[in-house]
Amino acid sequence: MNGINTDEFHSCFNGKKYDSFVENDIAFANSLGFHATPSFLIMNSEGSIIKKIEGPKPFPIFSSIIESIEKETATN
Repeated sequence: MNGINTDEFHSCFNGKKYDSFVENDIAFANSLGFHATPSFLIMNSEGSIIKKIEGPKPFPIFSSIIESIEKETATN
């Protein structure tokens, strides 16, 4: 690989220094019901989860979901 020290890269990648951080992030995502990446939460201004999106999606999917939420919010 050009531009990086491959020995340092492999040492970091194979090391255990960040395992607990990754495991904690995975546990948190699982507690929210996520089991794939990427995953997204659409939340309201109060911090409540309105919609979960799991897996890669094209922009029109996000746009459609957000527009639907905006319309629903405007009618309430």
